[in-house]
Amino acid sequence: IHGKKMKRRHRLAEVLLEHLPFTGNQHATACRLEHAIDDDLEVALTIYLNNPKIDPSGTPIPSMSEDIEQRVNSGLTGLRSLNQLSKGESAEIKLIVAAKQELEMLNNLNLDIGEEISSLGSNSYKLQDMEILIDEETAKRIIISITNNLQN
Repeated sequence: IHGKKMKRRHRLAEVLLEHLPFTGNQHATACRLEHAIDDDLEVALTIYLNNPKIDPSGTPIPSMSEDIEQRVNSGLTGLRSLNQLSKGESAEIKLIVAAKQELEMLNNLNLDIGEEISSLGSNSYKLQDMEILIDEETAKRIIISITNNLQN
């Protein structure tokens, strides 16, 4: 089971490096990183990377161990992706995983870490008294923390 855990952490590291402007040897760096990833970081990476199923080379990523899966799925983290925000709920944006062009587009909407956002339903959100549309795929890569529920 330890081998499966290390293989999972190595592949998560490869996915992470793919998201960064990293130009070094991805495989060698992931080999070093896998040893630095503890349970807490594995949970965070799984949430941050939206639980990827394959690494950049198309190789399947081993499934989470039961204890990691419980933590990812539990309220312990308090984090979820924007597309899981129910109509009327508000949240604080904690993390945005996006390509450079997409980040520029989101920045132009004043969508940034620390901002309060609420769901109006149907991919429509309220941000700084403005209504904005965010497609489902982009919303999956915006990690939020629920702040309140506006529906009484």
